[in-house]
Amino acid sequence: MLLHLGCGAPPEAPPGPSTFVATVEDLAPFMRWTAFPLGELSAGGHPQGRQTVYVSRPRPPGAVAFPVGAMLVRTIEVGPSPRTWEVFAMAKRGGDYNQDGARGWEFFLLSLSDSGSVRIIARGQNPTSGHEDRYTLGENTTCNSCHGLEDARPYDSVLSLPLRPGR
Repeated sequence: MLLHLGCGAPPEAPPGPSTFVATVEDLAPFMRWTAFPLGELSAGGHPQGRQTVYVSRPRPPGAVAFPVGAMLVRTIEVGPSPRTWEVFAMAKRGGDYNQDGARGWEFFLLSLSDSGSVRIIARGQNPTSGHEDRYTLGENTTCNSCHGLEDARPYDSVLSLPLRPGR
């Protein structure tokens, strides 16, 4: 048995991961995450429909930003079947990703099957280009054109009111 005694502060905890790259397996269980029903609305170029935001892990108490690895999924029920819904996601990738937009966030367009299985349609800093037939956003609207605004930065680029700091 080795016993180490010494003076001074205990060693620092190892830092968390500096980057995270989400996979479909990471996003797939989103309907089991904490849900924030937003009601029936249309915002930011998104279509009218019942909307819910799901959060993989909450923002730590008192924190102004989500931790690297946090994921948010927004469903917009624009039809009776999950396969007709519009589904968007954000993953806190961290590092220097998307520095000119929603800093640290990667965006996703997802689709659901009737059974609820998830598929990634597109991903990146502005994944809407080329998918206008499937996803309804305003003309010349991209994820960063709202989430990347200077006004969104105090909220870690998260626009859903129940997920902002201090709520």
